Amino acid sequence: MRIRKSKRQSCWEFMRRNREFEVGDAMMITQMGAANMRRFLTQLVRRGTCKCLSKGNVAFTKKRFFVLDTQEVVCPVGSKT
Repeated sequence: MRIRKSKRQSCWEFMRRNREFEVGDAMMITQMGAANMRRFLTQLVRRGTCKCLSKGNVAFTKKRFFVLDTQEVVCPVGSKT
């Protein structure tokens, strides 16, 4: 099966490799904008795939997340079509 290499897929692969990551690092490596990254992470958190580790009022790019489920090779949240 061939996986389409979208920005979300690239970001998902980065998250799976690192498990715990800072949003700014993921944005820099995958070239995703802040709005798209925020939507993507919100979807992953609602789905129960990621968890935010940062507490309190922290800048978005400094927030830390932890990936709970790394079993899926294909990004679990697709883009709007």
